Amino acid sequence: MNLGAILHLNGKLQEAESNYLKALQLKPDDTITQSNLRKLWNIMEKQGLRTLSP
Repeated sequence: MNLGAILHLNGKLQEAESNYLKALQLKPDDTITQSNLRKLWNIMEKQGLRTLSP
């Protein structure tokens, strides 16, 4: 999750997404990771990097 957050803050959005998803595989109920991933997806949608919401 921390790696995802660092990548997120540094604009490496697709790498951040991958790391958040890996973190959620290990700890599916982690609300902080879930929240960060939702925020990331909102940013990605605005930039045209993601077109579908889960």
